[in-house]
Amino acid sequence: MDMIRITRLARLHTFKAGEVIGRESSAGDEICAIVSGHVKVLLQLPDGGTEHVATLNPGESFGEALLVGKRQRMASAVAEDPVEIFVWKNADLLGHFTDFPEVGYIVMKNLAKIQTERVSFLLKEVRQFAEGKKEMKKVLSSFS
Repeated sequence: MDMIRITRLARLHTFKAGEVIGRESSAGDEICAIVSGHVKVLLQLPDGGTEHVATLNPGESFGEALLVGKRQRMASAVAEDPVEIFVWKNADLLGHFTDFPEVGYIVMKNLAKIQTERVSFLLKEVRQFAEGKKEMKKVLSSFS
């Protein structure tokens, strides 16, 4: 029953393919869950370009960092195809969690799991980068 109440707090938004859902570094105060379609996650590069770092699928969420205090988006989210998302305002969710702490616990536990998976992926990428850097040093030292 409590999860039904949480769903009622959401607003359904639709986006066309290529439409920006949220832009990196812009202010935000909401969390989103994908109902249908796919969302590209893009990082802004120092040279002005972007890097496609992930594609999110139905059932996945984004904007979680905004729920726990971050006030600027860490990446851009762009509809890869027509997308429907549920959007919750942080204040609405946090108020619901105060009234129904067991629901807050379930949601925060799931968000912690998502964040742990994402950090694990990033650590793997950093390790691969570091290994590649070591190999490059070996190659370059062979020329001296």
